[in-house]
Amino acid sequence: MIALFSAVEQENAWLRSQLVHPLTHRLGPFPLQQGQLAGHEVIIVTTGIGKAAAAAAAALVLNHWQPRWVIAVGCGGLYPGHALAIGDLVLASEEIYADEGVQTPGGFLDMEQIGLPLLRRGDLAFYNRFPVDAERTRSLKNALETAHSTYSSLSLASGPFVTVSTCHGTDQGGRQTATRTGGLCENMEGAAIAQLCCAWNTSFSELRALSNRVENRDLSQWDLEGAMHNAQRALFSALDNLPASIASPAQG
Repeated sequence: MIALFSAVEQENAWLRSQLVHPLTHRLGPFPLQQGQLAGHEVIIVTTGIGKAAAAAAAALVLNHWQPRWVIAVGCGGLYPGHALAIGDLVLASEEIYADEGVQTPGGFLDMEQIGLPLLRRGDLAFYNRFPVDAERTRSLKNALETAHSTYSSLSLASGPFVTVSTCHGTDQGGRQTATRTGGLCENMEGAAIAQLCCAWNTSFSELRALSNRVENRDLSQWDLEGAMHNAQRALFSALDNLPASIASPAQG
């Protein structure tokens, strides 16, 4: 089973409408829809906005449903310095917590710099950065490229995603965080889901469409609806071009 996570219902409404044999569940406070999507057994999870909600939903779903693969899908804000357009598609190469650490007179220190891991799994320590499943993300990228007719007018890029508690609404803030993290885009949930997948040793990937640039906040330049449309249809097309064996049965 593949678990698809989105923060808000608008980011998965079209995917839910495409489910075959849909079933509705509730796990604690979280609404879930189960069914077949492009030939794969999936469960679609609406977490709510922010790291706390995303982590709570991920813990419940991972423990109860034990999916083989988790894919976060939604919108993101593009950091300065990247030649992409609003609406383009981006795949995470890793997820980074931007805010976890200490602000000192000399600047920001992340969790590794202060020696406090956010997660230990066996001999491995994880600080601000959490991995994606490289093989399955590569398969997702290949499937997206195969399905290029769905988004032939869009670019597809990959790079580090950055998760924040407070989204940046200034040029300066965006530049500083992009420089510090090397991030491609920002969101408010991805690293929390990635951390929980890492704790459960479950494969994780993340696909977003760009709804805005991270700059001095100007909603007239945003396209949330278009980004939500692009992300959902691109993911559906990718799933439609993935072999069924990608989602089962071995853990990634």
